[in-house]
Amino acid sequence: MELLTEGGVSALTLRGCAAKAQVSHAAPKHHFKDLAALREAVALECFVAFNQSLLDAIENGGSAPTEQLHSICRGYLDFAIKQPAYFDAIFSMGSLVSFSTDLGEQSPTAYETLAKVCSHFVTKERDALTVETQVWALIHGYSQLVRMGRFNEHTEAARDAPPSEGPFDQVMALLQHLAD
Repeated sequence: MELLTEGGVSALTLRGCAAKAQVSHAAPKHHFKDLAALREAVALECFVAFNQSLLDAIENGGSAPTEQLHSICRGYLDFAIKQPAYFDAIFSMGSLVSFSTDLGEQSPTAYETLAKVCSHFVTKERDALTVETQVWALIHGYSQLVRMGRFNEHTEAARDAPPSEGPFDQVMALLQHLAD
């Protein structure tokens, strides 16, 4: 995890792990079949942290469905900003299987956490997959744009504001139709 934080996904090599752990370069092969297995294990750890960020945000937010939706999106954005290497690992190392893979006893997956919050907005006209996709696409895209610096460059006030503020509330207002 230190290699990932210090050097990004490209720093995750079997030799790099061996050097970091101060063991022989062959030692990681006893724990990981290959580089893909190492990266999968790291991505899973990142998913655990990501899901915990989502759960914490929900717990610290309001209890109304729209407040929970706002909170989970805030947790998603905050994780993307505060844990950029983990966020990159989650969304750049192959499939998103870990987004829906069991993360341990009685721990919901990140997708289940998202789906639970979104379930309040499912209607006869809006199925669960549509609602989940709308929310996920909006907050993921917004998080990527914030990370790229898109919202902190146009005005002095925007440059001085924390990245998670910017136009977050206005973007979240796009999801208001879910509550209608």
